[in-house]
Amino acid sequence: MTIDTYGNSVDKINERTELVRLVASDTVDIAEVTWLLKSNNLAKPMKLIYDKRSRILKKLCTQTNEVREFKNVGSLGLCDFFYSGRKSIEKEGLEEYCQRRYSFESAPIGSKPEQDPITGNVKMVCDYVNNMTNDTTSVKYLEWTAVTPVALDWYVRAKFTYINASGVKTIKNIGFFIRDDKMHRTIEIK
Repeated sequence: MTIDTYGNSVDKINERTELVRLVASDTVDIAEVTWLLKSNNLAKPMKLIYDKRSRILKKLCTQTNEVREFKNVGSLGLCDFFYSGRKSIEKEGLEEYCQRRYSFESAPIGSKPEQDPITGNVKMVCDYVNNMTNDTTSVKYLEWTAVTPVALDWYVRAKFTYINASGVKTIKNIGFFIRDDKMHRTIEIK
């Protein structure tokens, strides 16, 4: 990895571009990037860990166990920070940038939908599914994810089977985005 005089990598693919690539993925909750920082004939093993749910970015030197933690960093703000050409999390103020430009990412998203601890069912999702099926008695849930915050919504995924209007057993895998105790949007996952 090539670095500039401030210790920031200047290669086209680097720790920042890899972190942004992972954070942009809907399937990744925790993104982790490792790299070797070479400076003054020394090599330091480094790591960036970003947790979308807690909105915390950690920068670690795994050799010295030095950890820098950046809080209230939403995924949109983090990606935009690097897309805009900024390189140094510390020198260019990632936390302040996110708070100033992306304060809505830490805005309240309503109360967390209740999830049955045994079955994983979320009542609002079950009601939604029952409204979209012809035969509510045929609905069988196969999988549930935990309810987690994603940007301004609560997100949960459910995989289920039901008998459609043609009498055919159908499998659906749907992500549900809930905001302010209402179904905000859904996405079908293939």
